Amino acid sequence: MGHGRYPMMARAAGATTVWRMARHALRDTCQAHPALALRLLEDFSRRLYRYVNEVEWLTTSSAPQRLAAYLLQLPADKGNRVELPFSQRQLAAYLGIRAETLSRLLSEWRMRCWIRGEKRIWALIETASLQNLAGGCVRSF
Repeated sequence: MGHGRYPMMARAAGATTVWRMARHALRDTCQAHPALALRLLEDFSRRLYRYVNEVEWLTTSSAPQRLAAYLLQLPADKGNRVELPFSQRQLAAYLGIRAETLSRLLSEWRMRCWIRGEKRIWALIETASLQNLAGGCVRSF
């Protein structure tokens, strides 16, 4: 960007290698290799599509819908156990809800016997109820 301000940031969850390329070097490389420029454009378009979809999902769904959908999309073992990839505070931030709201939902669902567990390890007991709840947050595109 011409103004040199970037409103984004990134955090790595594990070991990461970061590469930095000057703007003019990237522009020159894209002009010399149009196929690379097209691949970059495709990747940026795919990411933009995903982020626009995510913003729409965050603004049109409820906290319970987002949490249910998130838990159901996690890889589960044969006992329907899932492991949260990060802390509950981080999960709340990712889902756009307060940590207290996340804690209240997990407690409520535990009392209803929809889930069982604590901290980062949860068993999804009543997946039909979670799917029914998450079904209301079908993404439009």
